Amino acid sequence: MMLKLDRPIVIIGMARAGTALLCGLVNWHSQVGPRMPIMTKYPNCQDFIDRLYGNSKGHVWYSDATEHKAWFFKYFPGGSNWLHMGNELIEEEWKLTPAQHKDLIEGVTRYWESEPRFIMKSPSVTFIASLLPKIFGDDVKIVCITRDLKGVDRSWRRLAEESFTRREKVLGYSITEKKWKETKDYIKRLKKLGIQMYDVNFNDLIFNTESVLEGVLRYCELPVEPYIYGVKLKRRKK
Repeated sequence: MMLKLDRPIVIIGMARAGTALLCGLVNWHSQVGPRMPIMTKYPNCQDFIDRLYGNSKGHVWYSDATEHKAWFFKYFPGGSNWLHMGNELIEEEWKLTPAQHKDLIEGVTRYWESEPRFIMKSPSVTFIASLLPKIFGDDVKIVCITRDLKGVDRSWRRLAEESFTRREKVLGYSITEKKWKETKDYIKRLKKLGIQMYDVNFNDLIFNTESVLEGVLRYCELPVEPYIYGVKLKRRKK
């Protein structure tokens, strides 16, 4: 018998557009899990988000733990290329045997215990998002976060080593631009395919945090909890 999840929440979108940040904000909700170990270190959502909102080890650990890449790309052609994140991951007609489906769901939810709602996030999953209803069922809640190219590029550059040459930085921009455009185009394709999702813009999340989170929670059929009104996201200098 296949494992059935109650309206699982999957956050997709552009790399460096805030998928981990948005996932952390929703993950703090009392009805959403898994409750990652890093979350137990902080007394409130603001402290947790301050830790996530940057390039800290905490951010990297939480991001990796909620992406479940090793499981999601275990069965996919191009799975070994997930780091490249692009059109090579598209597999709209892919099918699983019942045994594979059970193995995938149990693997993805290996940290999940008694929380009523499961959450995961991954920019890479954007390119297989047409399969999410086939994997999780038609009641899967997909939230898609996007960001302008300049913002994505700035975020990537914060990860780059200072020793990068000018040529390497220019080349890095061309790659970022290519992947940004591929992601933007495929999100449009998902909508043409009829995949239901809730759109979030990174800048709106930063400057209108409360209203954006209210919308996301209501879309995910979660009651709005007071913690979202106390979170202040940092406005980074350009």
